[in-house]
Amino acid sequence: MDALASNMGHCLWTGIVDAGRAPAVAERLLSPEMFSGWGVRTLATSLPRTTR
Repeated sequence: MDALASNMGHCLWTGIVDAGRAPAVAERLLSPEMFSGWGVRTLATSLPRTTR
């Protein structure tokens, strides 16, 4: 996996995620590393931070 980002939520919303994988995608979106309590994070907390 290169990155864990909120884009998968857009894929889920548009219906392009395979029905067999949709529950896993939804579960990941609501996991502690992706869901802050206020909403879905843009990037997972497990990704390294970089500054430029």
